Amino acid sequence: MALIDPTQSAEAGPSSPPTPPPRSSTSLDLDLPSLQPLSHTNAFLSSASFDPDAFLLTRAHIPLEELRGELREYLGQLREELVQLINDDYEEFISLGTGLRGEEERLIRLGKPLGQLNEEVRGVRDMLLEQQIVVQDKLDQRAALREEKVSADRSARTGRGGWK
Repeated sequence: MALIDPTQSAEAGPSSPPTPPPRSSTSLDLDLPSLQPLSHTNAFLSSASFDPDAFLLTRAHIPLEELRGELREYLGQLREELVQLINDDYEEFISLGTGLRGEEERLIRLGKPLGQLNEEVRGVRDMLLEQQIVVQDKLDQRAALREEKVSADRSARTGRGGWK
């Protein structure tokens, strides 16, 4: 069965051979595997775990020198982006530093009441520890008295009735 080119007219008939479509630069690219350019959107480069074997297999038909050049170009792009990010963050960092001028005095003024409050908290904690020791001493005395009472009850029982 012969393929009919839609660009041919119906008058040409089935006996004439189909004319191939005109070749453009894009029709030549169709014969080659399509390559994704090296960028952040490239699935191989943006995945959580980079698999160099899978990446190299996608570019197996590229000569090594061309692949090296492509990788170097991408590395240059990454370096430029990194420098730009650092510069942007550095400008923000510097502006933050200039915005904090004079804040040291405010922090010192805030530190004085906090220091006093800290001393008060320590004093209350020390008083609570002293009270805890007093309560523990009284509990120990009670336990000793209870043991003495139990011991006295035993000796009173054994002294009165004796052993039968």
